[in-house]
Order: sequence, then structure tokens, then C-alpha cells
Amino acid sequence: MAPAHLDRYKTLAAAADDIFSLSRSVQTLYVNSDSPDVKTYLKPDYKQFSNAGVLGWKVSTVATAVDGTKFVMSKGKQRLSLSSGLVGKHQVGFLSFVAALGLELGLSPVQVKAGLAATKPFEHRMQPYQLGGAWVVDDTYNGNLEGVRAGTQLLADLDASRKIYVTPGLVDQGSESARVHTEVGRLIAAASPDLVVLMQNTATDSIVAGLQEAAYKGRLQIESNPLDFYTNLQHFVAAGDLVVMQNDWTDNYA
Repeated sequence: MAPAHLDRYKTLAAAADDIFSLSRSVQTLYVNSDSPDVKTYLKPDYKQFSNAGVLGWKVSTVATAVDGTKFVMSKGKQRLSLSSGLVGKHQVGFLSFVAALGLELGLSPVQVKAGLAATKPFEHRMQPYQLGGAWVVDDTYNGNLEGVRAGTQLLADLDASRKIYVTPGLVDQGSESARVHTEVGRLIAAASPDLVVLMQNTATDSIVAGLQEAAYKGRLQIESNPLDFYTNLQHFVAAGDLVVMQNDWTDNYA
């Protein structure tokens, strides 16, 4: 749960009311409770799952790399070592839920392992690729604050000779924009990238304010021509770099 589409919903509470109206149409609603903002809207009849586990299964030994994520699920004497092509620890809650539900519905452990192993990122959604000896994680399709939290955590978790974080910020944040983008700056600073690249727009000052509040000590670069930057990325990166690029900012936004 995170601020999104607030140009129409106006408030996070209104968006949450719409999303959770689904509970009136289904017998059982499972909710990922990893997001701090979702806890306000949880009700006793909602079934929760998270990176810690679900349906009696406990998750441990989580490890993520640029080519996928691994973790262990255990319940009593049962133990499953699982892997996925999806990148980032934030994926573990959803993957463990799917695995546990599949087992409850009658799939065998072998089938569950094979199914999870076959999962891979969609285009521009935490999609890793190599460029000139660097690894680029392309998460530019769209995003929200929880996506930034996941992307900056990934940047912190992985090793690289130089870490670079690139973002124009988040669209459709409405009256929450300044608060959200200041938090974006804090999250970026907490990941300690060597270089932060921002695209010049109405969100930039708030992100910079968050970076400053969190005492970011790396290098900051602000680009006035995003298209030129992205189309010439191969000239910007070097072997050993890790680049996390998050979110899009189309021309209809200032």
C-alpha cells in the first residue's frame, strides 16, 4: 500500500477504501502486510502474509542477487529450498504465499519448486540486464513509494564497484508529493549509492531535501535532458557498476 493515483483519489484513505472494497466480493482476502502504510487498513478477517511467512510456513535464509532470489520455507518437519528469477527481497512474501497456497491446493513440492524457478521479471519491472560490463536493473515502467523502498533496498543488498541510483521521481502523488519525494530522498540516502542521478522536474527539490536531511554523502547529478541521458546510458556506465533505474516521468507531467 502506497500513495498512487492521488490526482484522482485525492487521499491515500480513498484509494485504500477502493482497493479493499474487494473484500466484499471474495470469500477470503489475502493481504501482503510488509508495507508500513497498509497496517492502518487491515481488518481482523483479512488473511495476512509477508516476507516472514504465511499459512503456517516460516521463511528464512533469504538471499537476492542480480539474477534472482532464493529462500527457505519450513513448516514442522517440512523444508523447501526455493528460487525465483524475480529480483529483490520484497518478492519473497508474494513468492512464499504462492508456494504455500499451491501446496494447500494439492501441488507437490516438486511442482511448486519448478513453478517458482520459472518466474522471471516482466519488461521494465525490476528487469536486470548487462550493459558494457555493468548490471542495470530496469524498473522504469511505473512506481510508487513501496517500489522505491524495494529498489533502494536492492541497491543496498548487492555488491558492486560503483552503485548508481537513477530516478525522475513519482507521478500522480497529488497533495502527498512533497512528503513522498522527501521520503524517496531519505530512502536513496539510506542505500548509500556512490552516485544519484535525478531528472529535473517538480519533484526534484523534494528528493534533494530528503537526501540532505539524511546526510547523503555521495555525488548528486541532476539531468535536464532525460531522453539524452537514457539513450546514451552505455557511455555513462563502466564495468563493475550496478545501476538501479526506477520509475518513468512522461511528457504530460511537469
